[in-house]
Amino acid sequence: PSEQETAIKRVSGIAQREFGKRKRDRGRVIYRFLSALTCRGPVSFPETALTLCSRFYILENRLRLGSPALACLARAASDAGHDSIVCPDPLIPESPEALLLPSLGLGFICSDSPLAAIPRARHIRLDALTDTKRVKKARPELRRCEKTCAALLGDACAALSEAKRLHDKIESLFNPLVDFSGVSQLSAEHIASLGLA
Repeated sequence: PSEQETAIKRVSGIAQREFGKRKRDRGRVIYRFLSALTCRGPVSFPETALTLCSRFYILENRLRLGSPALACLARAASDAGHDSIVCPDPLIPESPEALLLPSLGLGFICSDSPLAAIPRARHIRLDALTDTKRVKKARPELRRCEKTCAALLGDACAALSEAKRLHDKIESLFNPLVDFSGVSQLSAEHIASLGLA
């Protein structure tokens, strides 16, 4: 089996133990971002996760096995009838970085997520399921890629910060010249003329 299949098998056992038997009604899945890259740098809301859940599993994700494992857990939770909150990775929204199950007070978070700084979490070593010789050989390249990624994220946040500075400067020039009460009045007149008021 592939490393991804092995990781999914590993978390399937956790899903059976934690979620219980399959139910007829599927659980509802909603998507919420709990972290983002902003003009102020990376921002995350681990306090939201801690408010909703009291127990956590942290899934090792250096080799990118955590996200497919989380997707498997999300499907299993829904099949077992539990409502869940899937938190997308802000850089790769189709990949989850966390899964929260408030009805069970249980959360799963990828280790590279800023949400993962949670005390007393149980760590699942998915990276240990890989071919250790191949990983050892690739370690220098992994380190180089991680450094490059961190530098690029820093540059992205700096660019967002500069865009925000320019936006604020432009806004400070046109804001005093806009008749906001007139805009609101004109908007209300148009809404009334369309019969929507």
